Amino acid sequence: MDFLVEKDAEGERLDRFLAQKNTAQYTRSYIEKIIREGLVLYNDKVAKASIKLKSGHRIH
Repeated sequence: MDFLVEKDAEGERLDRFLAQKNTAQYTRSYIEKIIREGLVLYNDKVAKASIKLKSGHRIH
C-alpha cells in the first residue's frame, strides 16, 4: 500500500485513515498489527497508529 495524504485527510489518525482506505482488502485489526510491527512507514520513518496526518506526506 502506498498513499499520498490529501488535504481532506489532514489531522486524521494514521490507523483510522488506513482502515478507511483498505476496508475491502484488510481488516482494521490487521492494519493495527502491521503498524505495531513497524511495517508501516510515514515519510520513510516507522509509524505509530496515533500519528496525525499532514497533507503531502507519504504512507508506505
